[in-house]
Amino acid sequence: MAPSQPWKPATATIEIRKLARDERLPMTYTRHIRERLAERDLTIGDVLYVLKHGFVYEEPEEST
Repeated sequence: MAPSQPWKPATATIEIRKLARDERLPMTYTRHIRERLAERDLTIGDVLYVLKHGFVYEEPEEST
């Protein structure tokens, strides 16, 4: 079970990596994401790499 939120950066990094590495992770590739990826010259592989290997550096911010 995931720790309660909001997560500290280290906890967020661990939890995001766990989710991204789970083969059962349901991914939906909407038109919106395909358009944004094309605009930025990125692939789904790029996104998954960042989710699996990236770091969260900043503290969480309250949403508006």
